[in-house]
Amino acid sequence: MNEQTINHLPGGSPCPAVSPQLSLDIVAVYSKNCSKDISISQWHNKKMREVLKLEKVKMPNRPAMLFPTILVGADVNGRPNYCTVGACGVVNLEPMLYVSLKETHYTTTGIKENGCFSVNLPSPDLAEKTDFCGVVSGKITDKSELFTPFYDESGKAPMIRECPINMLCRVTQTITLSDFVMVLGEIVAVYADKKGLTAGQIDPVKMNPMVMMYPSYFELGKVAGTVFKDGNEYKKTLDIGQLNNWQ
Repeated sequence: MNEQTINHLPGGSPCPAVSPQLSLDIVAVYSKNCSKDISISQWHNKKMREVLKLEKVKMPNRPAMLFPTILVGADVNGRPNYCTVGACGVVNLEPMLYVSLKETHYTTTGIKENGCFSVNLPSPDLAEKTDFCGVVSGKITDKSELFTPFYDESGKAPMIRECPINMLCRVTQTITLSDFVMVLGEIVAVYADKKGLTAGQIDPVKMNPMVMMYPSYFELGKVAGTVFKDGNEYKKTLDIGQLNNWQ
């Protein structure tokens, strides 16, 4: 956010010096809900008392967040193999993503062997098999018949027909991080279940991919907001100029 101070409320009333972000919040709520019987300073103090009541507890230094639940697929010695991974995400605005696996994972061998891998998003009905793929190694147990594989001519990696969303990726770069290898891949093919589409677009609620946060898997549930819409609607309620670059 730009380091700017909002000096006046809509209508010209003076605004006390507070942080820019808090000023925006206060003005929005004050202008919409408060009567002239309470000053913005009183509202600010009330809001701060409410915020300070939110007790925080310091936790261990490890990622405390939701992760996608994905099955990474790769052919190893000519047979499909799958590994459950939570470390997967977008790296830029290009059709590219990353997955991070242990160097010793059986699936990692197949990715290096073929230069391709698949990212498959399982639905909750596959929770048991998905977790199985994360606790049993393909070095010991053949997982090739656990799912129904299908392929695309763009690369040699098995995609899972039972998963509602599938992405085929071609390896562009690998980065060694301790005993893990981060694999960056260009997305060369995407498949989705037809029944999970709305107006030709992937509908996350219909697809219902799983997410994980230790120690459990979760369903998506319901829509909480709309990307690039809700923020703009909130911005309009502020009735303040010079907000183009406030993030």
